[in-house]
Amino acid sequence: MTGSIAGCGREQTLGPATPLVVSTSPVNGATAVAVNTTISAAFSEAIDSTTINGTTFTLTGPGTAAVAGTVTYAGTTATFAPTAVLA
Repeated sequence: MTGSIAGCGREQTLGPATPLVVSTSPVNGATAVAVNTTISAAFSEAIDSTTINGTTFTLTGPGTAAVAGTVTYAGTTATFAPTAVLA
């Protein structure tokens, strides 16, 4: 998405809009989350589905250890399904 601003007799083009994460499940800071929970993030607008994958949408913890799982994207929501129980 691009936009234009008119003013001073010339047009200025804005760069592409950056989609924002508008909600997550579980919510940020949640405790006592079930060990088999899928993690999802809803974006403010659709994004290029080829940019959502296991390298760009990750889950870590405890610490910096990566959690194995699969990533899917549909509509405006990316979902991470762990392949093992969460710590």
